Amino acid sequence: MVVESHTPPQVDLSSRGAEHGTVELPSPPRDRTTTDPEALNAHIWLGYDPVFQLREWKTDTVHALPPADVAESIIGSEPSASLRIVDPSGLVSRKHARVFRAGSWWKIEDLHSKNGIRQDRKPAERFLLVPGEEIGIGGVTLVAENQALIQLRRYLARVLGWDEESRRVMGAAIQTIRLAANQRRPLVISGDDDLVAVARQIHLRTTVPGAPFVVCGERRESDAAVHVTAIDADPVAAFELAAGGTVCVRAEQLSVEFDRILEAAHEPGVRDQTQLIVCASKTPRWWKVSNPLVVPKLQQRTDDDLQRIVAEYASDAIRELGAAPGSFTEADRDWVVRREASSFADIEVATLRLVACNHAGNPHRAAARLGLSHVALGKWLKHRGLVKWLKRRVSRRSRR
Repeated sequence: MVVESHTPPQVDLSSRGAEHGTVELPSPPRDRTTTDPEALNAHIWLGYDPVFQLREWKTDTVHALPPADVAESIIGSEPSASLRIVDPSGLVSRKHARVFRAGSWWKIEDLHSKNGIRQDRKPAERFLLVPGEEIGIGGVTLVAENQALIQLRRYLARVLGWDEESRRVMGAAIQTIRLAANQRRPLVISGDDDLVAVARQIHLRTTVPGAPFVVCGERRESDAAVHVTAIDADPVAAFELAAGGTVCVRAEQLSVEFDRILEAAHEPGVRDQTQLIVCASKTPRWWKVSNPLVVPKLQQRTDDDLQRIVAEYASDAIRELGAAPGSFTEADRDWVVRREASSFADIEVATLRLVACNHAGNPHRAAARLGLSHVALGKWLKHRGLVKWLKRRVSRRSRR
């Protein structure tokens, strides 16, 4: 997949109705992504896994950064440059910049080039390379990537699509998520699907392992099925439960005024450690949303896309459950595409449960592995006509 850059969008939220006035988001804290990552309390988006490659904007061209035993490298247009940049505009100098080590990380420094270097579209002389950062060199834009960003980009391709149009919005989506994380602004995800499952998958790829994901609102069966940490209708309680992780709300089903959620989000000690994600099927009349992360309808995706989406969710399930690679068959994939591809949540739940059943061998063991009661899993299987698993359970009982 490719990363395309756009000016990072601001998300502007207004409160319900003119009579309630305007909800003003407090000024964001200083973006600390350029802070030395080895300094105490430094905030680095996507964790402390160092950048190891630079991807050219709008292309699949990737420049690997040097191995651990190399202290610095030259970036430029000359053939002998360690990281050679081919710029059709001719704005890259022969020796334009250098990258050099700062502990286990990299910094970049301009070598008095004619056109200088840019950090997220702003002129700079030297800065730390952090995940998602856009580095302008002449007429070329590079995006700094670590392994976590690559995994996020792959998941966003699953959600947004693999065609050329989707590739063009990929970079904007990444920068939207990055901006929300760095400035602790709400991340708005918009689309017809129930997007809590999508929000949770983004959370898994942008927070530390085990960080809580809490839904603020009414309890739904689908939320429990995708393993949210907790569900609480009270914003204060939700943010307490989600400390260090993410609070997710459905815009159309808020049990409280949105300004109460913002107040809870900006309480001292909360704002710097907890992300707020707002899922909206369409733009509500009582707020103004600029450039949300828009998820296309699954019904508009091609059959090949759906097959690939299901296969990738199955790979996630196999990895999560520690199952054998053969725990999800082509027949399973075709069944999910036919029967369960109405939402990302349905696909995630179906693939996870089929992998568990195939790997465990019977519904009782599968339910235990999934953290479900065998009755709940049995009802799910029966409702979908997956009688082979129910028969297997009965036959095992009859042999006792």
